[in-house]
Amino acid sequence: ISEYESHSHMESFVHSLTHLDIKINPIVIDIEQNKYDGLSENMKFIYVQNIHSVGISKAVKKIIDRL
Repeated sequence: ISEYESHSHMESFVHSLTHLDIKINPIVIDIEQNKYDGLSENMKFIYVQNIHSVGISKAVKKIIDRL
């Protein structure tokens, strides 16, 4: 994480599945533009306003809604 401009911890929460409870501790990382350019070749980035056009888990949706 120290390689990035800054990071912050979001409030943790428990995500419950039928047979398992998972404690999630989200970390938000701000990425410098020059590092973002390298990542974009290997990852798909979606604008937050279009996030519901792709399949995401409820846990990921909770994190995005808190941003």
